Amino acid sequence: MKRLCCSKLIWLALFWALGLHAALTSKSAALYYGKEISYPTVGIHNYVFAEPDNIVTASHGYKVYGSKIYVKVDPYRISAAKKPSKSAWIYKRDSVGYIMDMRNDLYRTHVVKTLFADLMKRGFKNFYIDSLDIYQETAASKKEQEEFGEANIKLLEELRREYPKCKFIVKGGEDIIEKIHSFLEAVVIDSYMYGLDKDGFRHTEVSQERQKRVDRFIEKLKSYKLDIVTVEYTNGKSENEKSKIAEQLAKKGLIPVIVDSATVYSSTLKSAKRREILVLIDETQMDRIFLSPHQHGTLPLEFYGYKVKFYEVSKGLPPIEDVAHYAGVIVWIIDTYKEPREFIDWVLKITQNGTKIAFANNFGIHADQSLISPLGIEIHSGAENYGNKHQISYRDKMIGYEVEPSSINTGLYYQPANAKALLIFEDTIGVTSTPAAIMPWGGYAMSEAFMMELKEENIWIINPFEFFKEALRLEPILVPDATTENGRRLLFTHV
Repeated sequence: MKRLCCSKLIWLALFWALGLHAALTSKSAALYYGKEISYPTVGIHNYVFAEPDNIVTASHGYKVYGSKIYVKVDPYRISAAKKPSKSAWIYKRDSVGYIMDMRNDLYRTHVVKTLFADLMKRGFKNFYIDSLDIYQETAASKKEQEEFGEANIKLLEELRREYPKCKFIVKGGEDIIEKIHSFLEAVVIDSYMYGLDKDGFRHTEVSQERQKRVDRFIEKLKSYKLDIVTVEYTNGKSENEKSKIAEQLAKKGLIPVIVDSATVYSSTLKSAKRREILVLIDETQMDRIFLSPHQHGTLPLEFYGYKVKFYEVSKGLPPIEDVAHYAGVIVWIIDTYKEPREFIDWVLKITQNGTKIAFANNFGIHADQSLISPLGIEIHSGAENYGNKHQISYRDKMIGYEVEPSSINTGLYYQPANAKALLIFEDTIGVTSTPAAIMPWGGYAMSEAFMMELKEENIWIINPFEFFKEALRLEPILVPDATTENGRRLLFTHV
């Protein structure tokens, strides 16, 4: 085979770097409507749309990425559960709630001086105004549509005048864009290619007539040098199909967001490396700062460049859709979860979605065969052997990291299928137990293979760096020097 000369290698490297640069510098947007926003996930995007009640502006993540976050504000709609204080502000009522009358000067003043002012006090500076075009469908006449259009212009003018340092993005505004474009950073178009059916469950292709109309709007927006975000509803489409749709839209100069109703985070074009590990803990007995997950578990995970997020299970399990953006889940509970069946069902759904899970010290529930068997592990009780000695018949290089495993039989026998065994014990009659293994869905290390307490100190039996890395299938990422955390240098001293 002919070897590439040095100059060709340089050109290949340059070509690759330019392609990577183009991918990273192209603009992207994301919708994130989860309860706890994941800043490492959304930080890669230029525009992030989120609910204000799900964001803490005092957090470190918001201080870093707040300039990209636009909180959703809908001054045109109020839910049926929150009846407006003044009936004169209501335009009409529908099945969803109340549609407000932006033509009313007092209501518009309330929106500017109260609704937006309250959000400003909470620390928000960027706003995504939803439902700007609601009157196109609800107005009773052409004259009313024009009146509402003028009211929308006044609203944007008053907001810009009152809050000159804030940034605004609107959904729609086709009929008034000539008069409001100078106030905006971008415009959101709802469904250029795919929308939802009347029930809101299945995607449906947008008509050619609508596309032609939207094309004219897009040309206007481009002439004003505005970014254009298009939200496409593609329920039921495969990931490959979604990617192709996104590429089509990007070629038209649009910033696509592909939405699936089953997820709380939607985006395309850019995909951030998942850098967060969710660790389930139980603080009912002691504060998290005294728990082993905090004192011993964070170091190996942070060493690989991952961020640990603790979740207190006494308040219930996290919603399935909120777990999708994590690089992995660790169950590290002192005792057992209060609802074992609910817990194991949650675990199975997590693993079915492709998220790897690691069990540390126990399974988070009592080792009941009927509950654990769906994980591909058989558990047998050998209570009569409790306290007797057993010997190691196999050990992986992970075992014996700081201390050797105990030779005392715990009376429980673990026998996994399709597993990479990390430690195998054999009792006096030849029955084996595998208390630590890597599984197709993740991995586990039970108490006799995980940690040992010596003189009030927890000592590792298993190598936590290798175990968590392999069980969670953690991908290598760029990691700061071990003497650095959050960009600050650390001084280590030892006496």
